[in-house]
Amino acid sequence: MCVATAACTLLVGDDDTTTICSYNVQNLFDPAYDGSEYPEFGEGSGWDREAYHERLRRLADVLLAIRPRLDVVALVEIENERVLADLRDDYLPDLPLIHSVATDVPGSAVQVGVLSRHPILAAWSHLPLSDGDYRGRAILEVHLDVDGETLVLFVNHWKSKSGGAAATEALRREAAGIIVRRVADLALNQSGLAVILCGDFNVSPFEFDRIGGAYRTALIPEEFWESEDEIAIRRDVRDMNGETPAGVFFSPWPECFDCSRPGSYFYGGQWEPIDGFLLNRGLFDGVGLEFGKFAVVADELTLGSDGYPARWDGSRGVSDHLPVILEIKRDGGSPATTGGPPPGILSPAPPNRGWRLAMRDSGGGCVLPSVVWGSIPSRP
Repeated sequence: MCVATAACTLLVGDDDTTTICSYNVQNLFDPAYDGSEYPEFGEGSGWDREAYHERLRRLADVLLAIRPRLDVVALVEIENERVLADLRDDYLPDLPLIHSVATDVPGSAVQVGVLSRHPILAAWSHLPLSDGDYRGRAILEVHLDVDGETLVLFVNHWKSKSGGAAATEALRREAAGIIVRRVADLALNQSGLAVILCGDFNVSPFEFDRIGGAYRTALIPEEFWESEDEIAIRRDVRDMNGETPAGVFFSPWPECFDCSRPGSYFYGGQWEPIDGFLLNRGLFDGVGLEFGKFAVVADELTLGSDGYPARWDGSRGVSDHLPVILEIKRDGGSPATTGGPPPGILSPAPPNRGWRLAMRDSGGGCVLPSVVWGSIPSRP
């Protein structure tokens, strides 16, 4: 939904790769008090403009140190689009991330958002529907024009395990179901579309195995997959170019032989790979956008002296999660999508009820709507 004009500048990368970072930034609120903040960031808490900008500076230090240079940044646990704008405008002048979008769900303390060098073609926010009302956290769907090829990015922040892993798994399965049905709908119009899921899933791709199959999990090995309220994890990347249903994705975690740490989050005495990327068959079909590399960013900026994530403690640190990065490359074959989205795939979402998206373009020449409505309900 970016309306290009002659004044728009097309920013082309140095090579044929695109680097994406997904990062849960541990409740990054702006300094303005509006009543929806967590208590530790609310009125009288000591959270102020100085602390806010210190956190932005520390976050920027992490992002600017990543190589290759980042083309897309997906952030989890931000308060609003202002956080994206302030981060980009004040602390990331060397990264041309001029396009941005964030969810704006009323009553939700934290949102998810995207900064991108690549133009945003369209975006929707999805929430689970239960008993006629919406609940849970929004899933952000963003369609990016990556040098003429469409990349669909779903940014997630699924329900945490607070309240018990088994007891809360139904909410994570609801989120998985929204994505599976939405991807299946997109595949009806473009079977070769490249789709990436990222963010904080609050469940490991290997959770089902770890718990010995005690209950159904939102991410589940393909051999046990039996419901569209689950995302099937295919274990072998070599099988991704074969017959692959819309609900089957590959997790690069098993292929991450050079990762500095065995997970992105440390809790209960163990590392967990709950942040990451899940890739569909469109990233393995030999044409257009293709999977390249995956890594966890574990260095002196993201780790504390104890070797665990350097969580923000009120004056120091960055986040209690580690950022993860994914590199995709453009194959020399014919792209799956050329010159923007194919007809049909960006048709409006069902108009039963929508949630706002705050969109911005800092380039000055492209016009993005200030509010975009869209929602995909979960099945009754």
